[in-house]
Amino acid sequence: MTNVLKRLALKGINAAGYTLLRAGEPEAIRAEAVANAEERVARIREEAVANAEERVERIRQEAVANAEERVERIRKEADEDAEMRIGAIRSEAEDDAARRAERNRTEADDHVQVRDASLYPSMVSDIRPIEHITRGCFQDRTEATEASITEYMESEIALGRVFNYFSEYPTQSMLSTNARMAIFGLIRMIKPATVVEIGTYYAGTSEVIARALWENRSGVLHTVDPYGARRCPSILRKWPKELRDRVRYWSENSAAFFERATRDHLQFDMVFVDGNHDFEFALFDLMAAARLLRPGGLIIVDNCEQAGPLSACRSFLRDMPGWEEIGRLASSPDADGPFGAPNTLIADTGFAFLKGPDMVHVGERPVSFGQVRIEKPKVTGFQIKLGAESLAGTLHYRVLLRAFEYGTSVIEELKSTGAVRLASDGQRVVNQWLAEPLRTDFGYLYANAVYTTEVELAWTPDDGNTPLQLTKNPVILPLAGPVGGSA
Repeated sequence: MTNVLKRLALKGINAAGYTLLRAGEPEAIRAEAVANAEERVARIREEAVANAEERVERIRQEAVANAEERVERIRKEADEDAEMRIGAIRSEAEDDAARRAERNRTEADDHVQVRDASLYPSMVSDIRPIEHITRGCFQDRTEATEASITEYMESEIALGRVFNYFSEYPTQSMLSTNARMAIFGLIRMIKPATVVEIGTYYAGTSEVIARALWENRSGVLHTVDPYGARRCPSILRKWPKELRDRVRYWSENSAAFFERATRDHLQFDMVFVDGNHDFEFALFDLMAAARLLRPGGLIIVDNCEQAGPLSACRSFLRDMPGWEEIGRLASSPDADGPFGAPNTLIADTGFAFLKGPDMVHVGERPVSFGQVRIEKPKVTGFQIKLGAESLAGTLHYRVLLRAFEYGTSVIEELKSTGAVRLASDGQRVVNQWLAEPLRTDFGYLYANAVYTTEVELAWTPDDGNTPLQLTKNPVILPLAGPVGGSA
C-alpha cells in the first residue's frame, strides 16, 4: 500500500512539473518567432538594398550608354550637316570659279580669234556652209572590212564627189586628201553613234567627221586636245550650227578624258587616235579606248609610218585577244626594212585600222576592266552578261574598293577574291555576289573622300582553249543581294 502511494505521489509531482513546463512554452515560441521575423526582415532589407543598388547601377549604365549613343548620333549628324554645308559652299565656289573662268576664256577667245584671223585667216574664215556631199548614198550600214573599205575608196562616189569636196578642204586639216576621204566614207558606212578624236589641233579632221555625222543624221563627236583651249572654241564657233551641234570639245589630256568617260559610262563606236605619237602615249590611248569601245568597234591610228604609233599597234594586237587588223600595216613584217614605206591599206595615209571583237574576251591571263568612280563606299558584287550559251570552266575574280582623298597620301584598299564555276546551262546573266560586301567608313574621317572600284577577271576553260565571251564589260552591283554565290 505504501509503495503504491509513493508511486502515485511521484506521478503527481511529474504531472505538475509537466503542466508547469507547458505553461511556459508560448513565451519561448514567441521569442523564437520574433527572432525569425527579425532575421527575415534583415535579410529582405539586405536583398532590397542590393537589388536597388543593382537597379540603380543598371539604370546609370543604360543612361550613360544612351547618352554616348545620342552624342555619337548628334556628332554624326553634325558631321553630315557640316559636310553638306562644306559641299554646298565648295559647289558654289566651283560654280563661281567656273563662271569666272568661262568669262575669262570667252574674253581670251575673242582676243585670240582676232589674232588667229590675222595669223591664220583661212583657218578661221574659210568654213563652207552646210551641204550634202553624198546625198542618196550610204543608205544602209556597212561593216568595215578590207573589202568594203577598198571598194569605197575605188568607187565613183569617193573618187568623184568626196574627192572633189575634200581635195583642198578643210585647209586647216593635217591629213592628206585620201585620209580625209577615208575618214568621211568610213563614218558614212558604219554610222557610229559616238566618235572620239584624240588630238584636235585646228579641228580640220573634226570638221570632216562632223560633216559625215550630219549627213548620217545621227552621232556625236568628242574631240580632245589639252592645248587647244584658246584656239579650238573660236574655230568651232565659225562652223554652221548643224555641225557645232555634233561636236563636244574637251580641253584636257586623253587620260583625263577617258577617266571622265568611264565615270559617265560612255561607250564609243569609233576612235581616231592622233595625239602624242610617242610609243607609251599611243599605246595608252589604244588601251584606254579599247576598254570603252563597244563590241565590234573600230580604232584608227594615224601616223603609223612613225615608230611610236606602229610599235604601239603591234604591242596592242599581240596582247589583246580577239582584236584584228583590217589590212596589213601593223601585223605584217617590214618588207622594205625598219624605215621603209608603210604597207598601208589606203595609199598616202599612215592609217592602221584595228577592229574590236564582237564580244569582250577573257582568257587565262587576268584582265582589269579599269577603275570606275562610284558614289557610295560599298560594293556587293558584279554582273556579267555571257555572249555564248555553250561554255564550261572556272571564272576567277578579284574586286577592289579604294578610298582616298585628293591632296593627301592616305588611301584605303579593300579586296575580295573568289572563283565560280560556269557551265553550259543556258544562263546568260550572272550576278556574282561577294562573300562579304566591301564597305569602308573612310568618308567619316575625310570629308572629300573619293571611291573607286575595279573588277579583274581570269578564265580557266575546261578545254584549255575557249575564251570566255561577254557582251559588255562587268557592271558593279552596289545593291544588297545574297551573300556569296551567283544568282
